[in-house]
Amino acid sequence: MKHRKIVFVCTGNTCRSPMAEAVLKDELKKRKIRWYSVSSAGLRAEAGSGLNPKSAAVLSEADIPVPAFESRQLTEKMIAEAYAVVCMTEAQRRELSKYPNVTSMYALSGREIPDPYGQDVLVYRDTLRAIRAAMPDVIGNLGIRNEEAEPAQKAGNAGKAAKAVKAEKAGKTGKNNKTEKAAKTAESVGTGQKAKTQKKPRSGKRPSKS
Repeated sequence: MKHRKIVFVCTGNTCRSPMAEAVLKDELKKRKIRWYSVSSAGLRAEAGSGLNPKSAAVLSEADIPVPAFESRQLTEKMIAEAYAVVCMTEAQRRELSKYPNVTSMYALSGREIPDPYGQDVLVYRDTLRAIRAAMPDVIGNLGIRNEEAEPAQKAGNAGKAAKAVKAEKAGKTGKNNKTEKAAKTAESVGTGQKAKTQKKPRSGKRPSKS
């Protein structure tokens, strides 16, 4: 099964979108969901910039693995190859409204994620909390799940059901065979006993009285 790509988008791709990338990767690992790849990009990013140190700090505080990261500019190719492109705000989504696979955190969870750039680390913590609170809705509304496991489970259940039916039929067949054999035995015994109880007629004439 081919991996489905989820791309988070913000302005500079150094604060919010890489934090959302890290949070979703961590959630997918915890939920043991495969076949999705998660990345991020910016609408006006300086390619090659590192993760904002405050973003890295609050991720580490929350025990969320900090990705090896370099910012990158969003391209049409990234959008075309993506299963979903998730913008941090509705304004960003409107910039990409011509693409049908572009959505936003607000559309998926009812939450916009404001830009914390240039502010205190406390604001970055609030940003991370907002992203984490939104992520279950993002996962649910994007339909992110292990789809390939469902047919296998159904097949397994069908196999068990088929075995049960087969075993039931075999049991009934065995019982029927035993019943039929017992009936034949009883019939044979009954016929033999009937034959023994019948008297044979006497041969010759009966003597006359004088």
